[in-house]
Amino acid sequence: MVPLRLRVDQSVVWENAAPSSSTRLCRPISIKYARETPELSRAERRLLTGREWGLEERQLRIVVSGYIRGALEHAAAAWLPAASPSHVMLLEREMREAARVVTGCPRSTPAHAVMAEAGLAPVAERRTALAARLLAKARALPAGDPLRKVAESQAPTRLSTVTGWRGVGEETWRAAGICPPIEPILPLPDPPWEPSPTVSFGLDIGAAIPTAASDTWKRNAAFQHLAALPQCATWVWTDGSATDGVLNGGAGALIVWPDGEERSVRAPAGRLCSSFRAEMVALQAALSFLLENPLHADDPVVICTDSQSALAALREGPAAQHSPLGGAIWRALRGLTAGVRQVHLQWVPSHCGLEGNERADSIAKEASNLAQDQVPIDVQTAHRAAARVATGEGPDHPSLAGRLVPPANRGPPPAGRGRRRPVGGGGRTPAPRWPLDQSYAVAPQSRAGALPAGGVRAV
Repeated sequence: MVPLRLRVDQSVVWENAAPSSSTRLCRPISIKYARETPELSRAERRLLTGREWGLEERQLRIVVSGYIRGALEHAAAAWLPAASPSHVMLLEREMREAARVVTGCPRSTPAHAVMAEAGLAPVAERRTALAARLLAKARALPAGDPLRKVAESQAPTRLSTVTGWRGVGEETWRAAGICPPIEPILPLPDPPWEPSPTVSFGLDIGAAIPTAASDTWKRNAAFQHLAALPQCATWVWTDGSATDGVLNGGAGALIVWPDGEERSVRAPAGRLCSSFRAEMVALQAALSFLLENPLHADDPVVICTDSQSALAALREGPAAQHSPLGGAIWRALRGLTAGVRQVHLQWVPSHCGLEGNERADSIAKEASNLAQDQVPIDVQTAHRAAARVATGEGPDHPSLAGRLVPPANRGPPPAGRGRRRPVGGGGRTPAPRWPLDQSYAVAPQSRAGALPAGGVRAV
């Protein structure tokens, strides 16, 4: 038997009793069937309904990404493309509920604005992006791998409504302009106990660069720092170029030998290419050229680039590389330092008047016009291109360093650190209604779009 519990104004409770006629006439009574559970305090009910979590928005976003989206996207690249539209919509509703907890937005807030404020991608967008990434990973496997055979096969479908990761991935590839070949996966990296080559890295030019430093200040600081490096050496200046950071990658290098002889190296980096990858391709092209032309093999090598991110990734060592390009660069460095040759990789500020950097930049822009059809695309670049298509942006959408510029109709970017802003008379924005407290509802005057006190809507 389940005992009957009656609640009047949430203050008077009768256990195992029926309401009298006089009580029914006094106030409306909400009747609940509940098991014997201890009464919750007002503070506990506030925590359960999400009105006060004691966490900042940034912390709530971390919890949602780790515990909700992490569980939702477990092996999602395989099963989510095959999910029915109704199941995808169910997942969308769950993610929107989580986004409302993160932001504190009321239910009247549009769904796309809530997701944009919370910094969470809709499930439908993740569905297409994950399918395209799985297809790219499968195409990057060795030729005899069973998963690659599945990715390259063309099995007819019995029903047009049946979808899968291969079909959704291929459709996304066509929309994003992704074409084979796909760069093979990284082979086995060097074991960590192998001695590293005699390579040194410099990610600064001595003193910290002020925020408002002029080009003249940067150039003079760079000249002073470079003067301390070996002058009787092979100097290499590398640079990468990519239109809007995502298209028509080009890699260029200027090589100056100790006797003053110069050579230029140009290489395409791919039609879909990030600025980081273009910089890495430039380093690989320059090192490969030095290995193929072993001139002045006893002199040290100084390589200058304006990409701190590329040098930071390479400085982790050969065993820490996660991309085939990083592994290839370290193999070239190992071959270049097989004897007693010293190699130093130095960062320099860009576009401040350094002659070598400016000439390498011009060479890289020329290389971006080379044929890009046979240049392999890596899995990460394919995933980013698919994500741009999933958000409704075409392959020519402008972006910076591979990160999309939010469109105007997608709402503001995610809120930064700090607590939620109060609304109205200093109260907190209401959180969504949760099943633990169905009696909670958003007050009409606190909904978004309500009229001000004067009754005139602001425009």
